[in-house]
Amino acid sequence: MCGIGFDAHTSSCLSCPRTVRIASEARKRESPPTVRAQNRPTLKETPPVMQSENLKNRLLLGIGTFLCVLWISFPVRVDAAVIALAGDSTVASNNGWGDALSNFIPTTYTVNNQGINGRSTKSFINEGRWQNTLDLNSDYVFIQFGHNDQKLNNSSLGTYPDDNPTHVTPGPLDLYSGNLRSMVDDVVSSGATPILLTPVARRWTPYTSTQAQININNWLGATDGFGNQYSLLDYADAVKAVGIEKNVTVIDLNQLSLNLYIEMIGNGEDISTFGPPEDNTHFSAVGSLAIAGLVGESITMLWGDFDADGDTDGRDFLRWQIGEAPNPLSQSDLGNWEANYGWVAPSVEVAVVPEPTYLVLLLGILSLGGQFRPTR
Repeated sequence: MCGIGFDAHTSSCLSCPRTVRIASEARKRESPPTVRAQNRPTLKETPPVMQSENLKNRLLLGIGTFLCVLWISFPVRVDAAVIALAGDSTVASNNGWGDALSNFIPTTYTVNNQGINGRSTKSFINEGRWQNTLDLNSDYVFIQFGHNDQKLNNSSLGTYPDDNPTHVTPGPLDLYSGNLRSMVDDVVSSGATPILLTPVARRWTPYTSTQAQININNWLGATDGFGNQYSLLDYADAVKAVGIEKNVTVIDLNQLSLNLYIEMIGNGEDISTFGPPEDNTHFSAVGSLAIAGLVGESITMLWGDFDADGDTDGRDFLRWQIGEAPNPLSQSDLGNWEANYGWVAPSVEVAVVPEPTYLVLLLGILSLGGQFRPTR
């Protein structure tokens, strides 16, 4: 020991050069050198480029927030609806007017044609087809039957337009008006809007005779064996009565089509082209468009401009097909549906679609969100 001092930590003499060196190295290991504060930048001393970037991000965030609020407050609304058609062969695809209706409604509307050959209100319900129609969750349901309901010699089809037929105790679904009432109630309960149509008129030979067309509409169908038999006009009257009773819209297609045939005959036009050869009930392509045009024009009168080309007259297509057509039916010919049969809204708002430009901006803002950093 050198006598100068003894370091208990190193257990060696403090005056020994080797001891001093070891102690110095130990202190270096225990206490790393400190960095002076002024040698590193503070948070407040952000470089100018970074400050500019933060300002830009805050500006983008403000603009983006404004656009988001604007987008939410003023969405673009698309009017669209599904129209279901329930009916017989005069409505069905291929030989009925139902599919042609799409030519006279907005392109955002869809026609779902459930019409099928050989059905009456009774058989359509019994076969489950009516329930299938309801299950479509449509916005409107157009209902047109009568041609097969007139067949009272067929117990699976025939129904009575008279609620009190002679010598008959009606069973379930035997009453035409009763079936229509149930259908209207079912549609209303489903949240959709029912539209009743009277059965479209038949045509008859000679096709140049207006009286022949009137006669076939008044022709009595098959009897039930108890003296009950009815004309197509009787079923049309029953539809209108139910419409008034239930306060639902009725399109008197029976009268509209009969008027059209008579007007065409008066103008020297051939109504036989409306159906396949020797078929006085169903429709050719031209006939389907003509009858669908009458339905489209009726909708136009009730709801405003409803046809696809925006010309407010569903029969324009008919005029284009057959050349010089008769004058449009008058208000008195068509009947005052608003007063007599109620009124329905022109469309159902089923979708809210954002403007694509706004959507792109919103996605861009969301993608930049991760880059936003507040400046301290």
